[in-house]
Formats: sequence, structure tokens, C-alpha cells
Amino acid sequence: MKHIAARRMGGLAPMWVAGLVWLCSLPLISWLLVPRVGLGPAAATALGLLVLVGGLCWGLCTRGDAPTGSPPSRISGGR
Repeated sequence: MKHIAARRMGGLAPMWVAGLVWLCSLPLISWLLVPRVGLGPAAATALGLLVLVGGLCWGLCTRGDAPTGSPPSRISGGR
């Protein structure tokens, strides 16, 4: 039971990274889309990107495919 709780807590770090990736993409979206299509469609694109990045991160974290934070034993020298 402790293993499952620890795995869920470890999923917080990838979600922070996904949020930062989304925040860093906002200037690019604003520079490229706002002059061409306007503020409304650019905001909808930013919101769609947030849903996409958050959904991908959530899906990977709940499936257990995301790294847990500790290196595999073959890299750390353990057996």
C-alpha cells in the first residue's frame, strides 16, 4: 500500500514539468497566432494545448509509465 501512495506522490513532479512546458509555450503561441488569427482563437489554442499536455501527463502518470525518480539498478551499480 505504501508503494502505491509513493508512486502517486511521485507523479507531482512530472505534472509541474508539464505545466512549465505549457507556460513556456504561451509566448510562442502569442507571437505566432495572435497577429494572424486574433486573441480568441489563440486563447482557444493555448487552452487546448493545456488540456493536451495535462492529459498526456496524467495518462502517463496513472499508467505508471513515468519514471519514479530512482535510477534503475543496473545504472546505480546495485543488483
